[in-house]
Amino acid sequence: MTKSGKRNKWAFPLGLVIVLLAVVGIVFLILLGVEGIQKISENNKQKKSYESFLLPIVMNDPDTFDDITQANMGQLLDSTIWSLIKKNVETDKYEYFEDKLLVPQKDVENQFAKMFGTDVKPVHQTVLGSEYQFEYDKTMQAYKIPIFGMENTYTPKVLDIEKKSSAIVLTVGYISGSEWKQDEDGKMVEPDPSKYVKITLRTKGNSKFVSAIQATDPPEKLK
Repeated sequence: MTKSGKRNKWAFPLGLVIVLLAVVGIVFLILLGVEGIQKISENNKQKKSYESFLLPIVMNDPDTFDDITQANMGQLLDSTIWSLIKKNVETDKYEYFEDKLLVPQKDVENQFAKMFGTDVKPVHQTVLGSEYQFEYDKTMQAYKIPIFGMENTYTPKVLDIEKKSSAIVLTVGYISGSEWKQDEDGKMVEPDPSKYVKITLRTKGNSKFVSAIQATDPPEKLK
């Protein structure tokens, strides 16, 4: 057999191997792409979940603190009560008294623990907001909540999620409610964050709660 014949003999199997390798490579790339899309989708879902949890906490721009024991108790109660009424005000779970919603003290205590853990216990008191008051009634063991409309001062935008041992550190941008604008097509355009914070969530079992809110600079990729 000539050298040319030998080359022809191996041409087909070699070509087949090359085609198979190419197919495997394409499938591998497709799988990587699908996995990447899934990870992005899961990451976005996780961010949305954190944003929903953080909304009543950041909406009124609370003071920063390095540890939950240093936090302003009135602001913690404010966040807790907002979390409860945002969930329940439309379900008629709570009763009304003198045109005010009655939020039981026990509900506030349970929600407080879900949001801020158990290292600090709520010290019940009347909460003074910028344009409202949540009156604490010791006799009724409840908070009297006026019914009114209010626009969030800020909404949270989770920019980064970093896991550290038993903690999760979120880089959060505060989006001002008054700075949204419309483009030429009439679509709302989200403004850049007005400020940035690091919010540390401690984990205990399946529970996560806020343990610190610290000021930070914009992430490098946004500068």
